[in-house]
Amino acid sequence: MSTTKSKTAQIGQIVNESISTTDKKILEILQTKKESNYKELANELGIDASSIGRRIRKLQDEGLLIKYKKDNKVIVKWIGGIPTIEQELMNATNTHVSASLLAECYDTMTLHAFAVFSLLFEDNYWEIVMNLKEGLTDLELNQRLGNTIPLDSVRRVLTICDTHNLVKLNRIREPAANNLIKLFEPIYRIEEVNKEFFNFMVIIRGLASAMQYRMENKKVPGCSHPFDPLLNLNVGLFMAFKEYLLSKTSVEEQTLLADILLNYDYSDDLDRLHGKDNWRAKIKSSNNINIGSTSNHVLLSDNFVDTAKENMIKRIR
Repeated sequence: MSTTKSKTAQIGQIVNESISTTDKKILEILQTKKESNYKELANELGIDASSIGRRIRKLQDEGLLIKYKKDNKVIVKWIGGIPTIEQELMNATNTHVSASLLAECYDTMTLHAFAVFSLLFEDNYWEIVMNLKEGLTDLELNQRLGNTIPLDSVRRVLTICDTHNLVKLNRIREPAANNLIKLFEPIYRIEEVNKEFFNFMVIIRGLASAMQYRMENKKVPGCSHPFDPLLNLNVGLFMAFKEYLLSKTSVEEQTLLADILLNYDYSDDLDRLHGKDNWRAKIKSSNNINIGSTSNHVLLSDNFVDTAKENMIKRIR
């Protein structure tokens, strides 16, 4: 078996042999303190301050230190050597570990009812949604995005999309746990993208963007936002839909229905909104409003909605 040392080891030994005991003590001090000035170093070493400059220049030439001025003092800072590189790499990896492991496992944040819609407006997560393609792994998706979004975020977004049925994921390996190498291997493959839900996401973001543009009040003459026509159209449809529904309900139901149409459409929302007023008891005999049996949503009967929809379409025409 060959006993030849690697070039890295040989260079390390040469550098180590060329450094005096005093120089090594300087490095030890700076590795602990990270930075110091000439006077502080001289005091700790018990040597004359005039000899510090020469020693620092030598260590600087070795690429182990840098020096700069701060408050009219020359500051020396430890930056180099294999130990520092290893330490920086480990620190960088450790900062990703908790995030990646969290992204690999479901938690309460992915289950939040509106978690998937937050992707439309937060950070650059919309880029991930726009690049969802069947067959891609999390790593391949991350590579398509370049350095814009870290792998941790890509995994987190994918688990949110899977939880809310925007995509169907196939787990292709087990969670990495403490295996740092495994952590950066693909864990998910996109088996299916729900095209209908995807288009809904596009429309929701488009309407929000058109509204934001209109709120800026900086319209360019002769130009319109591409989703601007849908804003007025949807408002007209909603008003026609709402007016018909309210006109076909009892006085007691109207108050509750108005709240539901203002997006208080979860049972918990109405519990909070109505307080001691027992809204649940009031709809027990209702043919129009129902408490969902499979979810927390408050629902309207299909016949009620379909009739209102037909009337809405007639009015818009």
